[in-house]
Amino acid sequence: MKHVIHTWETIREHFSEYPTWVPEVGLAAFLGLVLGFLVRVVGRYLLVALLVLGVTGVVLHYTSVVTFHTETVEALLGFSRVPTLQETGQFMWDHLAATLTAVVAFMLGWRLGR
Repeated sequence: MKHVIHTWETIREHFSEYPTWVPEVGLAAFLGLVLGFLVRVVGRYLLVALLVLGVTGVVLHYTSVVTFHTETVEALLGFSRVPTLQETGQFMWDHLAATLTAVVAFMLGWRLGR
């Protein structure tokens, strides 16, 4: 996770004379296109794989074969806690340009993935 944060800070340094939303919009456009294309092309297989992985994880956790320590997973992903729906909505409102760009780019990537 430190590499991702370092890379993001490096990108922001390159765009230091621009407003802060410029690198956010660029990253959102790139990720939206890529994710939209991939979901369209391999979405069915990805959905089945995630469902099988999720059900397997729940069954293994329920039978005590595997124990998931949420604190470790949250520390690995860099979360101190899971944000609420209101906090997520506020983040999206604060970063409205990047959010709209990501949605439009996702739809464009979806159309390109025929």
